[in-house]
Amino acid sequence: MQGYEPFLMSRLSLVVNSPRRILSVVAAFAVFSLAPFASGADEAPGTRLKQLAEEAGRLHAAGKFQAAIPVARELLGQTEKIAGPDHPLVSQSLNNLALLLQQTRQYTEARQLFERALGIDEKALGNNHPGIIRSLTNLALVLQDQQQFDAARPLFERALSITEAAYGQSHAAVAVSVGNLAMLYKEQKQYEQARPLFERALTIHQQQLGNEHPAVALSMINLGELLIATKQYNGARTLLQSALSIHERTHGAQHPVVADDLTRLGLLMKEMGNYPEAGEIQQRALEIRETALGPSHPDVAASLNNLGSALYQIGEFAKARPMFERAAEIYAAAYGSTHPDVGTSLNNLASLLYQVRNYAEAAQVYERVIAINEQALGKDHPVVAMNLNNMALALREGGDSVRPLPLYERALQITETAYGQAHPNVAVSLNNLASLHHQNGNFETARPLFERSVRVMKTALGEDHPNIATSLNQFALFLKDAGDLAASQQYYEEALAVETKALEPGQRDIAVSLNNLATTLSGIADLLQDTKDYTTFLPLYEQAASAMEASLGADHPNVALNLRTQAMFHAEQGKNEEAVLLTERAVHIQEEALPADSPVIRETLEQLVRLYEKTGKTDAAQQTRDRLRALQAAPPQE
Repeated sequence: MQGYEPFLMSRLSLVVNSPRRILSVVAAFAVFSLAPFASGADEAPGTRLKQLAEEAGRLHAAGKFQAAIPVARELLGQTEKIAGPDHPLVSQSLNNLALLLQQTRQYTEARQLFERALGIDEKALGNNHPGIIRSLTNLALVLQDQQQFDAARPLFERALSITEAAYGQSHAAVAVSVGNLAMLYKEQKQYEQARPLFERALTIHQQQLGNEHPAVALSMINLGELLIATKQYNGARTLLQSALSIHERTHGAQHPVVADDLTRLGLLMKEMGNYPEAGEIQQRALEIRETALGPSHPDVAASLNNLGSALYQIGEFAKARPMFERAAEIYAAAYGSTHPDVGTSLNNLASLLYQVRNYAEAAQVYERVIAINEQALGKDHPVVAMNLNNMALALREGGDSVRPLPLYERALQITETAYGQAHPNVAVSLNNLASLHHQNGNFETARPLFERSVRVMKTALGEDHPNIATSLNQFALFLKDAGDLAASQQYYEEALAVETKALEPGQRDIAVSLNNLATTLSGIADLLQDTKDYTTFLPLYEQAASAMEASLGADHPNVALNLRTQAMFHAEQGKNEEAVLLTERAVHIQEEALPADSPVIRETLEQLVRLYEKTGKTDAAQQTRDRLRALQAAPPQE
């Protein structure tokens, strides 16, 4: 069995429409009223502005943001030429162009345009007029996107103050400003400050608009997202389902807003470990978006990523791969080939390739992801560190033990600089570096890195957090290979205690805890293999399989590997019929989930041939050999 077991840091990333945008006071592309600037026979300038506004709006609605930007630039230039640089229509054009730049993550220029728009509005209307709220809020939102929370907060607070002064404490417009401020606190993880604001926004909307108004649904969504962030999943589910029902009644079951609701609900189901239901919900969201928005809209790409993720989680890799590939293509067409959302989809694809043991291609795709994120986010961004960790692991699994070292070392340096010495991501980077030295036999170098990883994880998350078990399992595996079996068992038992507590009623991270539990049980069983005390360690493998099935689904490839291991030990006891049944099930799972040319399938088929021979099933053995020969003769799958 392989002695090391490195783990990845957030390999699978998801894309979902941000609920924060629900609350933003963003300028829509408008067909301007041009009467003051076009009179008599000279209507050509006004006609051109109208054409540009309509074209920019059409491209924006279709999600073709890159194509819309030059149109919006021309619209701004023409508006300035006709109306003058300080006219309110120029402010609207500035907001429109800045919004497109913001959506394509060109935040610096977007901020400059929002600042200019705000200046025009303040000059025309005064510093306390409700007409400046649009530009004020848009500027705050782009600052929020740039993580400049301290700069964004006074703008949101000022917008709220202006709105309350203009409309009173209980106006629906106040709820929008309150919600924006609440979302800022939520993004900063200041949940106690955010919750009463979200609740106030919901109450205002219900009192002013009635319980069936779409604005009430949006407030429910925002409060539900906060509950998700604080792991209050049942309350969140109730709110998201209520919002979905309101939107279905008001907009119809096939409206894009309904797809947005389904997306959120599907992500919640995934977070709760209910992957099959998550997949069904994301499938419905995808179908609605494709019909309503067209097959090339970025929101369709988001649904493809989310559905692909749900399929990935249950081991449906062959179905998930085209989802990630198509999402990357859509994002590249909409935003350009170096946009971070392209990187997200490619990261998902690379993760899948890793899972099906296509390590060479996985490393190549991760290298593309690194290049995209270095350009978009900077060479020292934490996301780049995650990508470096992932590429290093793919290289390692492909047999390269040299190139991963500088990648891991750079990832650790970036992570420590970004987060400080005591962050969970630092513990992950330490663990990955330690596991490389473990793999290479550098035990003296590896041990202090593993020890520091465990200390950092405990300091950052607390002694009982489910993720602690991951680090404990890694260290226990190392200690086993280092020959310190007593210490290895001690750390496995500590991990088991953490996982048992995490699975108690009222706790969360059930899927994570079940995964860790399966790893721990397998590790303890591995320790006991040499004793040949099958009655002690085989039940541990069986418990591990049950935990995997509960966490990942009964047809996940990891379940198949466990079954194959169980079969081996049944065969050692002469229980060959039981071993045949377990191995046959393992083959069935692998053939459904993995590419036909996967070496894992070949290994399991070879085990099955031996078992058939032992049980005298010569015809079945010959048929399985024929299958193996066909696999070996077939060209590699793309």
